[in-house]
Amino acid sequence: MLLAAALARAEATYNAEKSSRRWITFAHAAFTAIGLAVAAALTYGLYTSRHLAFVPDIGELLAHRGVGDYTLSMSSLFDLTGPSFAALRLPASLALAAFALGPAVAWAFRAQLLRARDRHLAATTTIALTAAVFLIAAHIALVRFAPMLSSQDMAARIQQLESSGAISRDNTLLLYGDQAYGSSIPFYLNRPLSRPALLVDGRSSSMLFGSTFPDAQSLFLTPAQLLAQWGSGPRKLLFVPLERRDDVDRLLGPRTILLKETSGKALLTDRPLDSPQKEQASQP
Repeated sequence: MLLAAALARAEATYNAEKSSRRWITFAHAAFTAIGLAVAAALTYGLYTSRHLAFVPDIGELLAHRGVGDYTLSMSSLFDLTGPSFAALRLPASLALAAFALGPAVAWAFRAQLLRARDRHLAATTTIALTAAVFLIAAHIALVRFAPMLSSQDMAARIQQLESSGAISRDNTLLLYGDQAYGSSIPFYLNRPLSRPALLVDGRSSSMLFGSTFPDAQSLFLTPAQLLAQWGSGPRKLLFVPLERRDDVDRLLGPRTILLKETSGKALLTDRPLDSPQKEQASQP
């Protein structure tokens, strides 16, 4: 919004202020240079993955290098590999076309045709179309990354098991580690506050401060408490992020049943399904 406001002001004062002309010229030149650089990087990625098969679950193919311990906004960029980039061919191709053509066309219009004739709208519209195509490509890429970024599929699996009778609805949901790893599961399940998700070894990050208050809910379990309760009482459903799989394997060993696994994330339970025949029949 700030960029749009600055561009609108520069357009309005283009003929009256020399600084506006310099600002727009520099902005167009920088945008063109960045667009060509991005297009070159995407071309390299598409070329290196041209013979690789498409795999729907992109999270299985990432390198998981953990740059900056994933505290940086672009940490996951370093996890991309050739096989994982193969799943991004469509959005990468759209972004490549947008960045290779849009900024250059806008610059040509500005330098030769449109700006010289005070027709600012057409050049700016070219930039807007470039941004629109890029946002479409980014949305497609977000959908491709959904199995890794979201836990909606885990919640859908729980709901499907409950509706088929394979597990009772009187179950206890537990998230292992920081709640941020599986925070979307309670959201999509939409259970009442009387049945909150419990956190195992989850006194960290955003939950740490509130958990120290004397009136805080008893939502936090230690690994030892999980081990003591595992296999007894109501059925336990345990969500485990990739980063904590080794910890859970050491803690619970073979006493787990895998219900779903996506991009290294796992949904485990502590006992066999109630109606295995019915569950199998419900599978497509």
